[in-house]
Amino acid sequence: MSRSRDMINDHVLAVKAPARGAAARLEPRRRPQQTRSRERVNTILGAARQLIGTRGNDAVSVREIAAAAGVPISSVYQYFPDKNAIIRELIADHLATVRERVVAAFGRVRRAEDLPGASATALDGLLALFSDEPRMATIWAAVQANTVLRELDAQDSREIAGYLSSVLLRVLPGLPRQELEGVCLFAAHVPSSVIRIALGLDARSRGRLLAELKGLARLRMSDLVARSRRAAKAVRTRGGRSS
Repeated sequence: MSRSRDMINDHVLAVKAPARGAAARLEPRRRPQQTRSRERVNTILGAARQLIGTRGNDAVSVREIAAAAGVPISSVYQYFPDKNAIIRELIADHLATVRERVVAAFGRVRRAEDLPGASATALDGLLALFSDEPRMATIWAAVQANTVLRELDAQDSREIAGYLSSVLLRVLPGLPRQELEGVCLFAAHVPSSVIRIALGLDARSRGRLLAELKGLARLRMSDLVARSRRAAKAVRTRGGRSS
């Protein structure tokens, strides 16, 4: 897990500034250091994931989360200032896993021809992740309803887009930087939303929607590869003529 995060950070080449204002209020009050404390926090988060993911954010209180976790409500507030801070921790863990899947797919790209396969692998990884954690769709809806949490989600997508841009710029010489960055912004934001929608459909519609998503990704990557080849060939041709 740490290797995937490091790869994202290395390519983004940016260090996050300390959270301020409303974002700072969503930071955990303290990070558990001892094994017993970490287990307690994981139990709280597990209870929150179950309750909010099943019933929705508005229908669940911190008191209910504490009861489901089998801890005093004071123990919850010892680590989290409010319920939004709990949701932030849940989504942060989920987004870290998303980053891992993206890096696992694109970290192996060595040449342009690897991109279509990497794209398909990343989509399959995201589909498996969301299928294994169906409650995250409900939690994600709670994130989108909160301005601060939504910005944290958007920031994570920008970091993924930055990482993808570094990969595409490396293996697709000759293509406009602005275009490749736009492709990567699209890839960081849209597929996960489409997959969440697809998982709520009947099996037949889900299969069609996911097949269309994969097909569009394959066509776009194949087009970029072909254009990069033509651009490289044009450069070689001009170089030959000048010599």
